[in-house]
Amino acid sequence: MRYGWLAFSALFISTSSFAGIETQLKRCQIINDKLERLICYDRVAKSVNSTSTTSLSKAKVQSASKNLIPANPEDDFGRVKPKPDAIAKLNLTVASVTKSHYGTLRIRFSNGQSWRQLDSRRFRLKRGDKVFIKKAALGSFLLGMDGRNSTIRVKRDK
Repeated sequence: MRYGWLAFSALFISTSSFAGIETQLKRCQIINDKLERLICYDRVAKSVNSTSTTSLSKAKVQSASKNLIPANPEDDFGRVKPKPDAIAKLNLTVASVTKSHYGTLRIRFSNGQSWRQLDSRRFRLKRGDKVFIKKAALGSFLLGMDGRNSTIRVKRDK
């Protein structure tokens, strides 16, 4: 029985080197034994990795060149995981304020950002108000106004 598997695997390896990736994946898919199927997928992955190292290195160079272009830190505020040198407070001007059917605020700012209120506190805002959004604990954000002693918890929509 073992010699049969050895012969089958030797035949499979020799024929799979000439077959396309799709064909190799289909062959791996029909193997019932979990370990043999995993070994088959590993072989396919190894053959793909060895043939596409040049395309991977080109992709790495392209992605590295994209990362060199500095983005506007205000555009990423509240959207992505903060970097150590990221800004901690953002000053904005309210363009429009709407209420959801739950009574929470949806705020659109003059720079195009849209934020929504997460808590149920009462907070009055109108068009043209100057507000700030600052980082709070555990990745949350607080919206407030200078001269006012209250804030609301907000989350960025877009």
